[in-house]
Amino acid sequence: MVPASFPSSARAAICLCVALALISCASGPAPNTPPWFWQAAQDTYRTGDYLKAIDHLEPLIAPGGEFTERAQPFRLVLTAGLARGYIDLAEAFEAGARMNEKAATEFRRRMNVYRSQANRRAMTFAESFLAFEKTGPGATIPIAFPYPSGNPLPVAELTKAGQGIALSETELATAERRSIERAILMAACAAVGAEEDTAKAQQIFSGQNVTVPKETFLLAMAKQLHALSQLYAPAKMNEPDKFKLLNERALEALKSVPETPEQKALMEKIDKALKPKG
Repeated sequence: MVPASFPSSARAAICLCVALALISCASGPAPNTPPWFWQAAQDTYRTGDYLKAIDHLEPLIAPGGEFTERAQPFRLVLTAGLARGYIDLAEAFEAGARMNEKAATEFRRRMNVYRSQANRRAMTFAESFLAFEKTGPGATIPIAFPYPSGNPLPVAELTKAGQGIALSETELATAERRSIERAILMAACAAVGAEEDTAKAQQIFSGQNVTVPKETFLLAMAKQLHALSQLYAPAKMNEPDKFKLLNERALEALKSVPETPEQKALMEKIDKALKPKG
């Protein structure tokens, strides 16, 4: 309640603000409902808060939901990009440790932190892809999110770290943000069949109600699974069960993709990776 001691003009202004706020709240989705989570995911994505966007999408990916068909591809691109971004960070600091023996301990500490983050996101991606497969996606996959804001150029701060040059806290924060933005951009490009071609991807995203053929999307996701499996190779985290899991899911996805030279080459590459060594 506005105190009576306030000037009448002030009371009127306050009441107007309250009324507008109530109207705004009333016009938006009710909190913690599927429309609310969908709107929140879109909003946090646009502000670059990808972690929150992923969290907001989680309640929407179960089969049969109002937003399932749109939320699943959206979350797959984000989780694949996040995992790839953290891998890129880890690899830069791994290279930096070899280049700077005096600071190798700190570089390897950073490497381990980023690998741990990459591991979490890679497993989330694998789980999300399994849920996606279980829904039995249709012939086309909706791409219900805007073109990402990342820069496709190499991240200068990562180049610097890979040369063994220590980063300031500001540079480190920039490296993390730009690496993740770039990786999500590249994942989105691949998802619409424009791998490494941002100009083509931007044109596709500029359309209305964007969709891509299921085989295009599945091929992109299979590539992501195989690429992320390298995190668990002997020279990296050395977790053969996870290495096998991601590659087997990639092979399963490729079975639904018509045979092309690209599909066949990837299947052969994965088969070779899964064969026992020695």
